[in-house]
Amino acid sequence: MTPDGATVLLHAQDRGRRNLYALPIDGGPETVPRLLAPGGATGDVAAAGNGLAVFVRQSFHRPADLWTVALDGAGSSPRPR
Repeated sequence: MTPDGATVLLHAQDRGRRNLYALPIDGGPETVPRLLAPGGATGDVAAAGNGLAVFVRQSFHRPADLWTVALDGAGSSPRPR
């Protein structure tokens, strides 16, 4: 959950990959989860309070590492930290 309580951060499987999504709480029939971090396996997510989500990402080829991504999805891609 984001600090303002407006968005839930969640993981969901899609074609064998565990992606990170943001879902606004205000709802409505057109509310669709926003993809924040595709591919690999994501886990242990938290909102950092500065407009970023911090999460763990790993794959068969990389060990677990901390990554960040903008919560609004404004043209940013996940980055290792």
